[in-house]
Formats: sequence, structure tokens, C-alpha cells
Amino acid sequence: MNQNILKISCFLLILAVIGGSCKKDDFFYAENGTKNKFQIQKNTVIVKCHSNAAAIALSEQSIFKSVAMVSDIWIIATINPRKITIHDIERNQQNVVSATHGLKYKDGTMQYPTDTIFVQLKNNTSTQDIVNIIDVEKVNSVQLFNPYSMIYKIGLNVSLSEILPICRKLYESGLCEFAEPNFFRESKK
Repeated sequence: MNQNILKISCFLLILAVIGGSCKKDDFFYAENGTKNKFQIQKNTVIVKCHSNAAAIALSEQSIFKSVAMVSDIWIIATINPRKITIHDIERNQQNVVSATHGLKYKDGTMQYPTDTIFVQLKNNTSTQDIVNIIDVEKVNSVQLFNPYSMIYKIGLNVSLSEILPICRKLYESGLCEFAEPNFFRESKK
């Protein structure tokens, strides 16, 4: 009897640890330091593909409930998270560069992070300072997006799941006014 109670207790503990490790929300810092919070939507994904042909091939697979191509290499899809995971999608290395879940903002707007971010530098901060924080190997491009506000658009070569943590790391460095993802946005219906 005591062995059964011990086994059940261990099983419940494992379930609690597994359940506790699943993130339910995420955030980045807005310009004034407040957290822009999102609810992670496990049933929606954004996928960056290697090419337009790869995006088309992937979109035709039965792993998705519905698919929308939002550009030549980007697709947004719904999945059954009990049957398919981000890792399952990313294993398709022939077609997929990276994938992550959709994010639901408090007003119901769905947002999907891309591999670019916008950063407004503080005075006396250089783009090289920002690149060094991110890691030179992870930065594809740095473009001045708005010369009046000194906002830069930075292209990254990272997993899409790293975008929000990179934005937080940049803001927390104290070198920028804000660092926020470039999103595809889907309006609430």
C-alpha cells in the first residue's frame, strides 16, 4: 500500500514539474520599461522556411489544421499541440529554418515574431555595443530604420524562440530605450 502511494506521489511530482516548465506567457519591455505581456498560443505557429518552394511544400503537409502564407518564406498555421510540437516542425530541416508559437496580446491580437527586431539606442551607444551583446555571429544585418529617432532594424540568425529573450537582454543592458520584435500581426475578429 505504501509503495503505491509513493509511486503515485512520484508520478504527480513529475507531472507538476513537467507542467510547471511549460511557459504560458512571455514578454518584452516597452519603451517606458513596462512589460508587454503575451499569452503563448500552443495551437498556432509561425514558420520561417528556406525558400518559397519550401514554404509551399510545408504548407501542403497534413500536420497543419490551417495554413496562411504571409510572405514568400513565412507561414502561419494552426496545429493540434497534442499531436505536433515546434520541435517536430523544426525537424523538417529540408524546408524549415525555425518555428515558434504565436503570441496573444491582451486585446486579443495575435502576434508572430520574425527574425528581426527594432532597437532605439540611448545616447553614446553604438550599434557595435548592441551587436556585441547579442553576439556578432547571430547578427545578419543592422540598418538605420528611422534616422530621426535613431531606431535600427536588426536582422538575426537565431531560433525564433530566442527573439523575445534577446529583446529583454538588450533592454536590461541599459544601452537602449527599447528593443522589440518585428511582428506579423493578425487582428482580433
